[in-house]
Amino acid sequence: MAERPDGNREPAREGREIFEELSSHDRARLVRVAESFVGGLLIGAEDLLHEALVNVLAGERRWPRRMAAFPFVIGVMKSLASSHRKSLKRQKRWADDHGNPGPPDEPWTEPAVPWEDPVEEWIRECFPDDARAAAVVRGITAGFRGGPLAEHAGVGFPRELATIRKRIRRAFARYRRGGAP
Repeated sequence: MAERPDGNREPAREGREIFEELSSHDRARLVRVAESFVGGLLIGAEDLLHEALVNVLAGERRWPRRMAAFPFVIGVMKSLASSHRKSLKRQKRWADDHGNPGPPDEPWTEPAVPWEDPVEEWIRECFPDDARAAAVVRGITAGFRGGPLAEHAGVGFPRELATIRKRIRRAFARYRRGGAP
């Protein structure tokens, strides 16, 4: 492989070779990692992974030679998910600023079909009687991690949080397979 003077990889050539050598297990792991980033977004895990790979192969991200493919793609996915979150916040803020509930002399009425947050719908379906798991999911979608997540959800750290996260992962896997929550 040709060495660039700046010490970065040639993403179009080297990246394609490296990604073709990824095992199906590694690809499945990348999808699982992407699933952890897309909570509360309007993009799926496989779409996020595909977008990250396109960015890498197009050379839109500097790829240091010392960095392996797996952590580099994870970093790109995390960055893209963050960008999507910021975009959603900007859109929501714009809608809130420019929303028009009607003339001031008319009383506000709820729409016939209120917008339903898909995360809240999933929480009610998968954890109807588990307030702690619901609080952890809400904390994750709000961007909390580790100790701050446990504090936000009111659960013990690290053992209780790890146990709840395991239940959440299992529920999510069953949900994705179309099984009962």
